[in-house]
Amino acid sequence: MDNRNYGSGFIRTILQQFFLIAAVLCLYTADYLHSYSMQKTYIFLAIAIINLIMTFVMMGFLAKSVSSFHGLSKVGADIMFVVLTAVVYFTLDLVFPLDQNYMLADRLIIVGVVAYLLDSLFLIVFSSITTRMRTNTLIQSCVLYKLVTLIQKNLFEHTMFTRALRGLISWMAGIAGVIVFLKSNQVWGLVLLALSIFIELYYSLRKAYEEKVIRKAILQITQGDLNSTLDAQSFHGEQKQTAEAVNHIRDGLDNAVQKGIKNERMKADLITNVSHDLKTPLTSIINYVNILKEKIPETEDTWQYLMILDEKSQRLKTLLEDLLEVSRLTSGTVKYEMNQIDFLELIYEIGGEYDERFEKRGLIIVTKLPRLSMMIKADGRQLCRAIENLYTNAAKYAKMDTHVNVELRRDGDLAVFSIRNVMAQPIQFTVEGASDLTERFVRGDRSRTTEGSGLGLSITKEIVTQMGGTFEVFVEEDVYNATISFKIS
Repeated sequence: MDNRNYGSGFIRTILQQFFLIAAVLCLYTADYLHSYSMQKTYIFLAIAIINLIMTFVMMGFLAKSVSSFHGLSKVGADIMFVVLTAVVYFTLDLVFPLDQNYMLADRLIIVGVVAYLLDSLFLIVFSSITTRMRTNTLIQSCVLYKLVTLIQKNLFEHTMFTRALRGLISWMAGIAGVIVFLKSNQVWGLVLLALSIFIELYYSLRKAYEEKVIRKAILQITQGDLNSTLDAQSFHGEQKQTAEAVNHIRDGLDNAVQKGIKNERMKADLITNVSHDLKTPLTSIINYVNILKEKIPETEDTWQYLMILDEKSQRLKTLLEDLLEVSRLTSGTVKYEMNQIDFLELIYEIGGEYDERFEKRGLIIVTKLPRLSMMIKADGRQLCRAIENLYTNAAKYAKMDTHVNVELRRDGDLAVFSIRNVMAQPIQFTVEGASDLTERFVRGDRSRTTEGSGLGLSITKEIVTQMGGTFEVFVEEDVYNATISFKIS
């Protein structure tokens, strides 16, 4: 296939040169006959026109098949065009006009040889240019284009040196323009001044715009938006480097977030699987304990052992249920049935269920509740679970024979529920560390002498935030205060 293309290209080249040389010879002959007032000039002109047409036809075929000569791809297209023009000009200047002593036949031979040589040089340039046109690299291969790009890249980029150099050149051009206009009263002096001002204004505005885009992207990153990226190729100089750095930071943060999400899912899956595996044998233990309790133990010690076994198995059951609940909440599989509920009525119902537990520890509930209802939009069952966790914490960790303050108030458009008590064992937290109580497996009783899994506040926080509310814990010395806020509907 390559040999066939090469052969057809060679034949087209020969035909193009033949038609061109014939056209040149006919034109020269017609001019020669016309200068001596001879007839049949129009015949040679007609033949020349026909040959020129055929020459252009052959060039059209060659444009589709010829390829650049080896080594010429590194030479700029504009350089080749300048060299070709110079060679044609100097060749014609040296050869023509021919001496009058030459006969017509001698002149035709000289003209034909010169036409052949110049056409061969033209075909070399023509093949290189057409090849670059087919590959869309004609402009990029020009030396002038590379020079302009180099100047733009090194002179007009936003580096400190190039900015200073560009400013110096602009100011010098502006001053020169003013001097020319004042002394010679020529308009092009003002044009030079306006051009220098325009260049500086353009690059200053471009720099300001690029910095604005970068600042906006950084602000989006600080707000957690890691989806959009900057097109670094559209920036220049130092701004381009900054844009690339911002993209790298965004990619790094996105990878870290994705890795964190993956780890959280793995933890949730592990908790779920382990909890399910432990739940089955635990259920058997609880059932057998219940069976043994139905029978009268032989001794008091046996009954005491059964009570301890029952208490610990129930505690372990509660822990597994909390683990499963945390896993469901963090994995996003919990579906909330959002309805209009009366926040005040819900607190009354829950508070009545804990009166007995509070009385056992000498705790007195002091309530401060409004007279009118407060309607909020939430899942009643899930919100009840969250508030029960707060009451349970107060029943476990509040100092005996103290007050537990329960309050529901309106704060603007928010309904704020709070429960406050004095702790039996003050927590040694800093103000910043108080928020650690809402993390998983964190307990106020660091000695773990009391019951609890360290998941209650974490579950409460997940439930409240997923329903659109706010949950906060404040610890100041020995006073513990937890609040739940929802927007009043």
